[in-house]
Amino acid sequence: MMFICSANGKQRATVQLELHDHVLLIIPSACGNSNKHSERVITLSRRQEGGFGVAIKGGREHNLPIIISKILRADSSSIKLYVGDAIVKVDEVPTRGLSREQAIELLRSAGESVVLTVKHYREVASLLKKDDEEGPKAAFVELLFAYVQEMEEQRAFKLQASSSKEETIVQCNDREEREMWLRMIHSAVQRCNDHKIEQLNRNQQEANKIHWMDWVSKKCYFPWNRQRTLPVFLAFKGTCVYQFDRAPVSLTEFDDCQIVYKAYQCYLQPDAECIDLALTSRHYVLETPHHCVRFSLSPRGQLAIVLERAWALCTYFSVIALSSKTFSVQFENKAASLTIDWNMGFALYDIASKEYLWKYGFAQYRSNGHEGSRVNLVFTVKDVPCHKGELSRAVALNNDAQAKQLLFCINAFLSSKSAASPH
Repeated sequence: MMFICSANGKQRATVQLELHDHVLLIIPSACGNSNKHSERVITLSRRQEGGFGVAIKGGREHNLPIIISKILRADSSSIKLYVGDAIVKVDEVPTRGLSREQAIELLRSAGESVVLTVKHYREVASLLKKDDEEGPKAAFVELLFAYVQEMEEQRAFKLQASSSKEETIVQCNDREEREMWLRMIHSAVQRCNDHKIEQLNRNQQEANKIHWMDWVSKKCYFPWNRQRTLPVFLAFKGTCVYQFDRAPVSLTEFDDCQIVYKAYQCYLQPDAECIDLALTSRHYVLETPHHCVRFSLSPRGQLAIVLERAWALCTYFSVIALSSKTFSVQFENKAASLTIDWNMGFALYDIASKEYLWKYGFAQYRSNGHEGSRVNLVFTVKDVPCHKGELSRAVALNNDAQAKQLLFCINAFLSSKSAASPH
């Protein structure tokens, strides 16, 4: 037995958990033991207005049997048909593996009467009860892109469906039981996620595919010096980074996303300020043109290397699509344009003389320094009298934000060049 708790932890109910491929059933103890009656055969006559007076839910798409969700017949008590009955057969045709629409079509194609073989599931019936009906109600959490979070209380964890704002707090009997359920739930969630991403990537060009997407725990800081983590959904798709409040389930949702950045505009790195250095590999900082996002991956989720490889892919495709980027700068107090080009490398063009003052290949790039709006680029050169064969070229931009954009862009080109192609 386990418990589900209210947000403040003051109320709790005894429950059982049942893990299915796509949902987690939470069954109150009064509904427990999965009391399954033997199969019954019911004959229904078609009503004058058409139909047999029953509504159904479930089906293959939900990994559930075909369930009677409503009975719209005055003779329901005499025919012994109940909400929660699973339809096993329709006129001797098995319903196992059918979608809801296929089951509806099977009922429509029946004659003036239909013979149903049904089996009752009390825990499913409790899911279908109305709010004003008495008795404990079961619930379910859809696993596709569900957010799972371990809680400081060692026996508890938090679960939230992607399509809901309600959190379910589950308290186990001991730490071992919690570990078991977390491991199974994470595995089930990941299978659902991988399958959905595979579906969304069908017929997509390689450069436009979803490389990675998942919930992360974003670190938020408040004026009273208190830190909280909030769930944020990040996605690396094609050439861009997307941030959602809820998981996207269709490609059109990417088109409507409000927070989108090109990968070359951003910089992803491990969070060096992470207090627990042992966990640094799972804590990251994503710097964007407008803000900095500190986040952590779930300890039981995908490996950090999966995130980093997806980021390399996203960055590579963004640089290939960009090909060349030019920044307005000041060089030796003169207006100039600094171009970073995939084929040429670095080139500084003087606006007044309309000539290139210098050019360097990516292989000559050594390092950079950044102070405010000033960026110092260091290159290795031959046949030039300078310290250790290195030459410093300082450029100034309008502000610190533009200087960071230049550095992020340089980093994107260099990392993509060094990888040549992440494939």
